Amino acid sequence: MKKIFLLFSVAAALIFTSCNSDSRPTVLNNVVCILNQGNYSQHNGSIYLYDETTKTMSENVFFKSNNYELGATIMDGIYNSYGIGYILCSNPDKIEIIDITNGRSATDPITDEDGGLRNTREITLGENYIFVSNAGSDYVVDNLTGAYEYTNSFVSIYNAYDNELVKKIEVGSDAQDLIYANSKLYVATKDGIVVIRCDGNDQFSIETTLRDENFAGPVKYLCFINNVIYASIPGKGIWAVSPTGNTVNTYPVTLGYDGYLFTDANNNIWTIVTDYAAGTSNIYKFDTKTGNYESVVPAGQDYYSVGVSPVTGNVYYSEANGYTSNSTLFVYDQKNDQVVDTKVAGVGAYRYLFFSYLTYADEQESAM
Repeated sequence: MKKIFLLFSVAAALIFTSCNSDSRPTVLNNVVCILNQGNYSQHNGSIYLYDETTKTMSENVFFKSNNYELGATIMDGIYNSYGIGYILCSNPDKIEIIDITNGRSATDPITDEDGGLRNTREITLGENYIFVSNAGSDYVVDNLTGAYEYTNSFVSIYNAYDNELVKKIEVGSDAQDLIYANSKLYVATKDGIVVIRCDGNDQFSIETTLRDENFAGPVKYLCFINNVIYASIPGKGIWAVSPTGNTVNTYPVTLGYDGYLFTDANNNIWTIVTDYAAGTSNIYKFDTKTGNYESVVPAGQDYYSVGVSPVTGNVYYSEANGYTSNSTLFVYDQKNDQVVDTKVAGVGAYRYLFFSYLTYADEQESAM
């Protein structure tokens, strides 16, 4: 069995190292965990692992490690400093808890039996808690656009030690992304950013809702960079706001319909923009220092994900291929301005978790 004695996460912003006096030679493993959403009606979400050094892909590691399928749609994922991954699923709603290095189940999943999970959206961690945004069950339909508005969305809070539900907090309509910083949880909703205070001893309460009336719209995704929140508002652009609610700046840039944002190690924000009428799709990089917004990788047809390795700086993105067959994964080298690898990923390659760990050179170096 391999021994892991260093693991760090940029995606989760949680880092730890453990001391080890053994003088045996070691190998550094830089790995990309690819969360394939799957087709909602097929229950075929999956997890792949890509080795950045060897450029090899390990397919469907959850099934291979546990001998049963994930059996759901993946919505999001994160992991803690001990390498425990929390894979948020829908249809059915659950949180699978795994060893992030090999997909092996670490404990029983958190399920929706106690009502804590309903139409899940995003997940994050903070101060020994697991936070999940849920759209809920109640919705109305816009007669003009046909869009659904989930009117009773909520955040569920779990104790990360025993995985027990601590509290549910209603946050209004269309809860989506959430970030945790300075003992507060910030939740993207239709009406702005709901701020939840975390006062310790399982005490949580809504403090306020941040909004800018001159740059208003449903908030979708959030990034926290240098004590500034960057919020995506499709149809408007990116809103930079202080944690107290003061607008720092507004950037009227084009975003995709869901406004997904990914922050790299250099505090750039990456997003996906698809023009369905034109049949073109692009990956954009937003420089938070200069406000520059540019297309980076070669254009495609229907890009569905983007992430940037903190180790190599390579950009990972996927072509959805109709969402019924396997995605195509692209690895783009920014320094040399070229695609350096392509791989077959699962159906709907959707999110990327980047991590590194050391193993002894004379032991099995990977469970892939």
